[in-house]
Amino acid sequence: MKKGFEATTKCKIITSDNEYVLGREYEDWLMLAIRFVESNFPNDTDSIRFRKIAEQANGCGIDEFNTLKAILKAFNEFPPIPVRIAIMPIIKDICTNFNKFDINIRRRYSGRETIKINDEHDLQDALHSILKLFINDIRPEDYIPSYAGGNSRVDFLLPEYNLLIETKMTNSALRDKQVGEQLIIDIER
Repeated sequence: MKKGFEATTKCKIITSDNEYVLGREYEDWLMLAIRFVESNFPNDTDSIRFRKIAEQANGCGIDEFNTLKAILKAFNEFPPIPVRIAIMPIIKDICTNFNKFDINIRRRYSGRETIKINDEHDLQDALHSILKLFINDIRPEDYIPSYAGGNSRVDFLLPEYNLLIETKMTNSALRDKQVGEQLIIDIER
């Protein structure tokens, strides 16, 4: 913002009927300001408006600069709330279709080595990698408060969504009944 004031002071032309801002320093500031706004507030309606005005502002009246200044001030004082994606449908799709991932990852070109999901740790590694495509803050194996005298860990904590994910992998030794009992305990914790 300070650079913009400096640029307008150096590049201001006053005529009998208006004040204009024109010059290389002002143009440089406009490009930097566009980059800043679009990087920090992408797809915001004021970001789009800022770009349209800034692209035409060099050589225009001081009013355009004042509008740009007002938009920057608004971003500074009231930054837009980032839009969160609806994560539950994505997680549901990942979990529902995970077997497709497991089958396809085993089909490698020319028999190359692949990821094999042999146990729950392999499952957690693969799921963590897939979740990272959609979520930045994933905390693996986070401890949750004790329940009935025992501490427990949850496989993934997604703090932005206030969500916990626990993975279970069935096998010949782990029957449906046991999985159900474990899930009941995990849900209570």
